[in-house]
Amino acid sequence: MKAFLSTNVFWKLKNANENETEILNGNNSCRTEQSTFQNDNAKAAFTLAEVLITLGIIGIVAAMTMPTLIQKHQEKVTVTKLKKAYSTVSQAYLMARNEYGDINYWGFDKNSSFDDTDEQGLSADAYKNFEIFWSKLTPFMSTTSVCIDDTAGKCSISGQYFLNGTNRNKRSSSFIKLKDGSVLMGGWISNINCIQSACGDFSIDINGPQALPNTVGKDVFYFNIYRDKIRPLGSQNVNANERTFDKDCINGGDGYGCAAWVIYNENMEYLHCNDLAWDGKKTCK
Repeated sequence: MKAFLSTNVFWKLKNANENETEILNGNNSCRTEQSTFQNDNAKAAFTLAEVLITLGIIGIVAAMTMPTLIQKHQEKVTVTKLKKAYSTVSQAYLMARNEYGDINYWGFDKNSSFDDTDEQGLSADAYKNFEIFWSKLTPFMSTTSVCIDDTAGKCSISGQYFLNGTNRNKRSSSFIKLKDGSVLMGGWISNINCIQSACGDFSIDINGPQALPNTVGKDVFYFNIYRDKIRPLGSQNVNANERTFDKDCINGGDGYGCAAWVIYNENMEYLHCNDLAWDGKKTCK
């Protein structure tokens, strides 16, 4: 009987030892797997130096590209604002013609000439005629400020530059500020009996004279007045004596001939390359 108990005890102890060994081996296996996992994570992590180098590279790339992106965005904003202002004044002119008839019957003093002009190259009749012109259009536009009587010089706006960098050194005799911040400035009407040629012109400053750059071809754009329409300067197929894109916008031009390009091609690529043309490239790419 004692021998039998001793044998049972032996086998129970043996089985217990084997189970304990398996448990210990299992724990060791878990520890090994955990250690391997931790080592793999340690290998996948970035060092502080690597993170700083990466951030530095991102900063350099951003510094190189951001000015270009900002300029491109601003050019798109300019295109949108100019097209809107052009549409506004064109519609107002159409409604004024429907209301008051042909421009010849708008009460202009006479067919103005440039024989007796002021230091700006404009006659008193040219100024007076434009006061009449604006007075016919303003009822059909949403405005915040109107100054068309320049008798005391209170409507004068100066401080503009040409696209080639020279000072324009002329003043505007009247202005109309639209609700979107654009300002119509002008201008002159010299020949009210015009048929094929322009009767006069005016300009649109898309962000107002208080905001830079106040440069023709960048934020100031010019338009011709015809008996039946308003047309941006620099349009295709104009008379020989009118402003063109080739000589008055690109290749060192003064900027007078840029408006049509901005409106119809919806870009200002002429600021970045000089091989654009109406019948050729429309972008620098």
